Amino acid sequence: MLSALVVESFDKGQMATVNGMRGSAAWIASFLFSLLIGVTADKIGFNPLFIAMGFFDLIGAVFLVAFIAERRAKRA
Repeated sequence: MLSALVVESFDKGQMATVNGMRGSAAWIASFLFSLLIGVTADKIGFNPLFIAMGFFDLIGAVFLVAFIAERRAKRA
């Protein structure tokens, strides 16, 4: 999904650079998130984590809709 946003949002000359930065940021975020989840699961257990993961999908959808609406408003 993010790769499609990169293609839509940037010029052809910038696409490889932005896609590489996106990949690097995704790897770093995954690494840090795994550490955070491991520590949190040890401290409080998995049930609160599963509830939080359910809300993260909804929050991400809200950000995506807001981003698309902002881009459409700029084009109009």
